[in-house]
Amino acid sequence: MASQTARDRQRSAPVEVVDAVSPAASPASTTTTATADADYEVLVSQTSVDRRLLRGPFATNVWGGRYEVERFAGEGSQGATFIGTDRKTGAKVALKLFDLGKAKDWKAQELFEREVTTLKRLSHRGIPQFMDVVTDDDTGARALVMTHVAGETLGALVAREKTVPEKRLWSFLVDAGNILAAVHGEGVVHRDLKPDNFILRPDGTLAIVDFGGVGVVRAQAGSTVVGTFGYMAPEQLYGAQTPATDLYALGATLLTLATGKSPEDQPRDGLAIDVDAAAPWLSQPMKTLLTTLLSPDPKARPKDGAALLVALKSIATTKGATQNSKVPDAVINPDGSVEAIWREDDVDDAFRATGGVLGVVFSVVGLLATVGLGRLLIPFILTIIAAIIGGEDRRKLLALRDVVQARSADAQRLLMRSADASAKALNDVGDRQRHRRETRRERQERKRAERVRWITEHAERVVKDEVDRKLKQRRRDQGFWRQ
Repeated sequence: MASQTARDRQRSAPVEVVDAVSPAASPASTTTTATADADYEVLVSQTSVDRRLLRGPFATNVWGGRYEVERFAGEGSQGATFIGTDRKTGAKVALKLFDLGKAKDWKAQELFEREVTTLKRLSHRGIPQFMDVVTDDDTGARALVMTHVAGETLGALVAREKTVPEKRLWSFLVDAGNILAAVHGEGVVHRDLKPDNFILRPDGTLAIVDFGGVGVVRAQAGSTVVGTFGYMAPEQLYGAQTPATDLYALGATLLTLATGKSPEDQPRDGLAIDVDAAAPWLSQPMKTLLTTLLSPDPKARPKDGAALLVALKSIATTKGATQNSKVPDAVINPDGSVEAIWREDDVDDAFRATGGVLGVVFSVVGLLATVGLGRLLIPFILTIIAAIIGGEDRRKLLALRDVVQARSADAQRLLMRSADASAKALNDVGDRQRHRRETRRERQERKRAERVRWITEHAERVVKDEVDRKLKQRRRDQGFWRQ
């Protein structure tokens, strides 16, 4: 089988490779080709791709004679994805190999074709751009070639950072809303949004990848269910999908980023996730928006990505009563970046108060916060005071309460990290001390064993010398020396 595969690859290899191993080729070219083939074998061995597919345009690491495969990126239910370089343009590309042998039914092939069609129609910097499809007519193997989106998945980000600040969540919302507006405008639904399918690029903007589960808008029940448990909207469980389905998954993703917990681990209020209980430190506009996105009823969510952008602009323009309010700039900047909403600005102003009820309250708050009571006691006190007073002072007190809760949560996380680091350092010190004690004990035991051995050997020599002396004396006494 191995020799058959090798012959197949040699017969179907691109012209460049055949020339490289021809008798007239230089030794350096032959060595380079052999190394590339060996690297390709190692690369493919990391996947479960059927080796029978690796012939024709996939026989070498240069697929279709143009796209050079460099590394393995991941594997799904329908095949494997690789990262490579377009030899014609030098651009980085992602190559998604469709393994027909893994397809359980004709739906898998339909999903591949639908992904190709969708990417051809979409044109947005937050979505991989379609480039090509490499096809082997003999085996039916096909590879979708698209632009490579460099960056880190939000799944990797939350795994490293544990939680993501609200300031960044607003930015993610705007980026995701713009991308989904383009997707939903084409009458399709992604259906599998989750942290691992969002890419945070080096410039701080988001992209959405993996359109392998994309489906047409269908409000009625269907036979195909696509998605990831926890991020799937309730209507997906019976095969329905609308643009609001993606917004539920977006809300679940953002809550995961805010709390560091997956949706199935979040507290619930009936069928809905209880956002207030899951993330009480978030600002009220953010909690309200997430609650709307995570509504079990698709009609209660924004209709699509464009409607989400309208909701975000509404939040930006209604959270301030005066012309001098910083609210619009604090939510969506002219350059498209997003900042924290009005609460932090109000708190900064409030802390500058030097007299009156607020001056006393903020002085007490500062004192209590220094002894770590910001998570429970301070919000309780501020809520009581806010219930008594009214107007602008009440709004600022409530703003202070939420920010103190968030800052206390951050401080608690930092304290836990510091405690963990200190505990690890203490464990390391203890391990080193135990190692030194064990080494000292082993050294003492070796010295003791050597001393015992020396004493034993010395005693044996003394006894042996004494026996030899007596034996010689006996021989002299018996006159054996004369013989």
